Amino acid sequence: MIFTELTTKIDDLLGTVEGQFSTAKKARALNSAYDYTISIVRNQVNNSLWDDPNWNDLSIGYIDLVSGKAEYSVFKDTNNASITDIHSVSRQDGSGNWTKLTRSTIHENGEFNEEEDTGDPYTYMYTGGYIMLQNIPSGSVTKGLKFFFSRTQRRFTAFDTIMEPGFNPLFHDILAYHAAMEFAIEKGMNSANSWKALRDERIQELIRYENTKNTDKPRVFTAKRQSAV
Repeated sequence: MIFTELTTKIDDLLGTVEGQFSTAKKARALNSAYDYTISIVRNQVNNSLWDDPNWNDLSIGYIDLVSGKAEYSVFKDTNNASITDIHSVSRQDGSGNWTKLTRSTIHENGEFNEEEDTGDPYTYMYTGGYIMLQNIPSGSVTKGLKFFFSRTQRRFTAFDTIMEPGFNPLFHDILAYHAAMEFAIEKGMNSANSWKALRDERIQELIRYENTKNTDKPRVFTAKRQSAV
């Protein structure tokens, strides 16, 4: 469903007319629904690499590797979408060769970077919006760090018309049920529990559908396009 179809469905569910539930408020409610749905899917479906196809670039970033610098901030991509996780990091040497770094955590290595060894980075840690390298780079390379990431989905606005959620179209009605639920709760309507039940039922159907698909086939939740950072 595109945005205008979703807003029409919300009105159909609630029996609202123009002025009772503004387009701007519907957009906010749909964004809340979108956040909820994607968080459930990422947690319960083996699909942590999902990326919203409404972005026009790939969830791949590049950063200049700087001699003597071990920490690199990766809070936002070029669309101003929040980066929520890093899946892999590679470094490039002066000859253009790429080497994938091993991921570490504070729990695995409590002394990460404390020794301040310099040389070719061989491992990284992602924490608090930063990629931290060990060893500390001994040379600089333009766009010498490449990383694959997850990010937040593109937000609906009141001016959208044809944008649609970036997951299986069979289940777009989840967002309308959630938005109707939020409106009903705000207005103290008895139908709130009914919309919640319908939303939850459809969420479970989406999870079952995604988890039973043939894993050899491309998934609905796919990354594509050019790099985003």
